[in-house]
Amino acid sequence: MRAYDENGYVIPHCNLCMQELKLGEKVVMDSIYSLVHLRCKHMNQFENLDEGEFSEVIGRNFHYFPNFVKQFNETGVYKRKAPLD
Repeated sequence: MRAYDENGYVIPHCNLCMQELKLGEKVVMDSIYSLVHLRCKHMNQFENLDEGEFSEVIGRNFHYFPNFVKQFNETGVYKRKAPLD
């Protein structure tokens, strides 16, 4: 898996399965402020702090994920509705 996209942004990934997190996917933010897929949370030993759709969790916890917020703002993610996969 690549760590950065073609624009130099960090590619968000699940810290348990290491697969890319995509818009529309359900995620959990744990007590060490990492993101995991909702389907992977049973493997996580840390307390869950927030749960929801990927961009919603990032938006509610923007101070922990400044790179993702900058990327969302520059690419217009919050200006359009993302289709669910």
